[in-house]
Amino acid sequence: MSDWRHSLKLLQTFANGQDNLPSAKVRKDIKGQITDVTGKRLPGVSIKIKETNGGTLSDLDGKYAISVDGENTILLFSLIGFKTQEINPYHQEK
Repeated sequence: MSDWRHSLKLLQTFANGQDNLPSAKVRKDIKGQITDVTGKRLPGVSIKIKETNGGTLSDLDGKYAISVDGENTILLFSLIGFKTQEINPYHQEK
């Protein structure tokens, strides 16, 4: 199995319609593109929200978009032949 090495570029935008209640979860839209260490785009990568049924797949250009709740959200990135990675999108460099 290949070592999962990729550069993950995340662009974060704030979702509209959030209320200001302290107990409310803040939803964020996360967008990114998945490439390997050589810069090759990776289509068909499974992106799942850990401990939920939510998820998506990267498109033909390795791009994806997903909405998440809160700073403790962990995204699982997996692709056949690569090691699964767990990433907190809130703690990634832009």
